Amino acid sequence: MVKPSESAASRRALGHLAGRLGAQAGTLDYLANPDPARRIVYIETPKVACTAIKAYMQDRAAPPPGGTPEGRDVHDRASSPLPMLSSLPPATRRAALAGSWRRFSFTRNPFARLLSGYLDKIVTNDWERARHLPQLGFAPDARIPLGTFLKALAAIPEEARDIHFAPQSRLLCLGDIGYDFLGAFERFEADFAEMKRRFYGESGGGSYAVIGKRHATGAADRLAEHFGPAETALARQLYAADFALLGYSGRLEDAALPPARTAPPGRSAEIAARRLGLPSPGSDPAGFAAAVDAGGFPALRRDELLRRAAA
Repeated sequence: MVKPSESAASRRALGHLAGRLGAQAGTLDYLANPDPARRIVYIETPKVACTAIKAYMQDRAAPPPGGTPEGRDVHDRASSPLPMLSSLPPATRRAALAGSWRRFSFTRNPFARLLSGYLDKIVTNDWERARHLPQLGFAPDARIPLGTFLKALAAIPEEARDIHFAPQSRLLCLGDIGYDFLGAFERFEADFAEMKRRFYGESGGGSYAVIGKRHATGAADRLAEHFGPAETALARQLYAADFALLGYSGRLEDAALPPARTAPPGRSAEIAARRLGLPSPGSDPAGFAAAVDAGGFPALRRDELLRRAAA
């Protein structure tokens, strides 16, 4: 049994690591799904088939209740057979996020992911609407169009946005965490099979399509219904780093196309700088250092950015 003092120390250690990555400890603890037996970790991106991916991983870690994948709530981290990141020894956590472990995730076109989250959390689900809208200054039962919702998102700090509407590039800590495989929602069937082959050595393993559609909204077919010129422009602004770093077209009509990327992003001070809107540490090291110093970063994050840029 973990003693309370050990648990508190573990949380503090995770906070230190998260601080260096520019992440929030609680968010990182929820999004990281480590499989210590295989030394792999999946960093999930909400609204990008994470239900199906976690169900598959959990079923490989322990038999599902009742013998079927539908037998458990894959989003309940406390009951998941995959441990919480904070429960692992500090050295194992570092290996999982920045060391010898292999890491993977999946991404989705920002237009389609945004609309899927909006339809799922703001339009169709009363409980979710009542949870999200007060955080944006609206009554719990308000009915707001996408444009109004986007303006409200733009009015709060990026790091304060719910994970369903936060940029994928931030949730993935691009540049600070390197990936061995980055699949795409737009070619999910093929990339899911490739993930199983690479990380689990499986060519079969059953279908998880039904599980993955529990929160499906049909967003890809409803873009024109909700996006006009103003909504499109604001979404491009809010998710500029996702479009630029994940290889997605900024044209709404291209939202169903897979991303144009040839390799997953590695651990790179250059990529981290682009994600944060900072000068290049390679071509403008003085400008980068000055921007970091003036950027209001917490000390841990500031020191990490400067150290990695210098290295």
